[in-house]
Amino acid sequence: MSVLRSLQRILAVALLSMGLYLSAGCGSVADQTLLTDSPAGAVYLQHLSERGTTMRYGGAVKSFKASHPIDLAPDVLAKALSGLSLGISATDDPAHPRGIKPAPLFSAQEVAFLAPAIAAALKRAQPDQRVKFQTGSLAENVDGTLYVNENTFYVTLNHYHSPADKRDDQVGIYILSFAPVEAQARIGGPQTWMEIEPNQPHVAVSISALASLPAPILPAVPVAAPAPVSAPSAGNDTPSMKAAMDKQAQELDSLKAELDALKKQIGGQSAPAKTNPSPK
Repeated sequence: MSVLRSLQRILAVALLSMGLYLSAGCGSVADQTLLTDSPAGAVYLQHLSERGTTMRYGGAVKSFKASHPIDLAPDVLAKALSGLSLGISATDDPAHPRGIKPAPLFSAQEVAFLAPAIAAALKRAQPDQRVKFQTGSLAENVDGTLYVNENTFYVTLNHYHSPADKRDDQVGIYILSFAPVEAQARIGGPQTWMEIEPNQPHVAVSISALASLPAPILPAVPVAAPAPVSAPSAGNDTPSMKAAMDKQAQELDSLKAELDALKKQIGGQSAPAKTNPSPK
């Protein structure tokens, strides 16, 4: 019975670990590196290569390309993040005939954390990598991805106040915008981010247009540094996905070792006893 219980524990941990890996990022990105982690949120690098176009747009297989690494000042990124808003388009619902007015995507505290963290990530990013950002708790997670190509800053939203370990099926009803609207990049045709996540809210912003915008007033926050991988504390309601996955992997290795020991023990007990040769 002890062997059966161990097998059940291993299977449960393995399934949970697989679920965490599949749910990380957009559900299809396995190569992800945690760069900055804090109670305010987390910033990752995601590797994207040989991403094909979707059936919606068709075409030949293309590779993800970006102008990385790139050195963008945190104050420029603060302007970009502060200008992002999220709203809902007009519908047939009589209660909201004109949709819902866009509201800022990030608070001033979140922008103060994300701007320097994303700036550091873009300096390390390669042409086939994009940056993933995350704020909020696991139950009220807000996350998305961004990258820079030439003079344009591209942002995509994947979760909006929804559980981090589940796909956000409602996020597609939102519209991501930038204010002032004159700074939005007007590029026709399907873009790279649309090929990867065609139904996610997205927006493109002209980097050169950000120079003329006033700097947002942000609160002072401690400089975030890469956090050591450890088990999340009971009082922390924003543990990183990376720490959770590493913890599950360590527990899986421990259970595998336990199972191997039990197998050897049972094998030794079931083996026929050797008879000692009679003395001559």
